[in-house]
Amino acid sequence: MRRYLKLLKIFWGNSLQLELEYRANFWGKLLSVVMGILTNLAMIWILFSQTKTIGGWTADEVLVLMGVFHLVHAVIVLWLGPT
Repeated sequence: MRRYLKLLKIFWGNSLQLELEYRANFWGKLLSVVMGILTNLAMIWILFSQTKTIGGWTADEVLVLMGVFHLVHAVIVLWLGPT
């Protein structure tokens, strides 16, 4: 098991080096992710400023759903992303 964890650490280190190789690319991706999340939050705020529920979902429930989606997406990208 330790062997596999060591190998996983090497893969993550390699992936991190590849991402940080081009700083502008790294900062561009980071900015893109932040802008995407802010856009999602703005959309939710705009929609729920006009009504209390949409299809039985409250704003808080939609925010939790969005958070879970982004968390699951991050885990998938971390484990299955290109190395």
